[in-house]
Amino acid sequence: MSDSGHGSGGEGPSGRTPDGPGGPGGPGGPGGPGGPERASTAEPELSWADFEARLARVLGRMAPDSFLLLLVNREESNYFVQFAQGGVEGFRAEAVGNAYLRGRWVLSPAKEQRLAELGWAPPVQPPPVAPEGSRNFVREWKAPPPYEEIASLAVRSLREVYDVDRPAELLYRRFARSGPDFAEPMLRIPAEKPHAPRASGAHSTPTIHQLRPLVEEVVRQFLGVAELEVDQDGDIPIRAGSAMLFVRPVDSVPPVVSIFSPVLSGVERSPDLLEALNQINDRLTFGRVFWHGGVVVAMTELLAIRMSAEQIAFACLHLGALVDQLDDELHDRFGGLRYTDEPKRLLN
Repeated sequence: MSDSGHGSGGEGPSGRTPDGPGGPGGPGGPGGPGGPERASTAEPELSWADFEARLARVLGRMAPDSFLLLLVNREESNYFVQFAQGGVEGFRAEAVGNAYLRGRWVLSPAKEQRLAELGWAPPVQPPPVAPEGSRNFVREWKAPPPYEEIASLAVRSLREVYDVDRPAELLYRRFARSGPDFAEPMLRIPAEKPHAPRASGAHSTPTIHQLRPLVEEVVRQFLGVAELEVDQDGDIPIRAGSAMLFVRPVDSVPPVVSIFSPVLSGVERSPDLLEALNQINDRLTFGRVFWHGGVVVAMTELLAIRMSAEQIAFACLHLGALVDQLDDELHDRFGGLRYTDEPKRLLN
């Protein structure tokens, strides 16, 4: 399961390249073509106790390699809790963290502390998006999972942390790793989108193996080159001024493309540095900066579905300009090494 970045501050991004579906909370957020289905008005409104019991039963009959997302139907909040059934490998749940939240929806330290008190493991993201990290709060159980306990954890998190007043404020998405979405009427909440049959090949979610050549083709169009340089980690390096950007497809659902750049290396962690990064993040509306392991990194993500050369161009130019400014600004205050001391120049 993966985890959907304007965080509340500077030490480490909250990310993990997941084994299952990703948070809808990457770029784009919940909602799909046609909008959510309407709930029936013929039935009384669902209570939390009833919903929790229904959720436990739904989780208990999830097939291996299937997934369930509960999304808060609140414009731009991007709040969600998601579940992945791994069969003999166990069961995994995630609650969205600040890596996927923006503006007034960012979780306060008290909200993050409450998630930890409820039993969630906090986000851990090795730089820049290493597979063993997680951008979200995570909980895992060995088989057989305690489904009633998992349902209770999800409901308490939705109510106490994400401020959901009633189950009717939720949407769901139910799907298998390689299959289409399908309905789950037992939950008695609207689906994220109508479950009309998909036309063959129509906007299906690409796998990481399908995504990589698509991303490379878009970057080639953006740069206007016939061949791309790809490093040993599978990242596409792009020079932008004094910055070196790296473009990386991330295996998640929905699939995303991560664009990141080391701003300074060899920088010691200090309260002044973290406060400076917090102040930078407060004024950013696109991307975020963080410190991890002696490196200050700038990062943003794009939704990979129907991605265009124009989107890649905007993201790279925006992030490159940001790093071009920050490496001088932060170097003057905190020292460290810029990625390169070569003369500044335009992309490619």
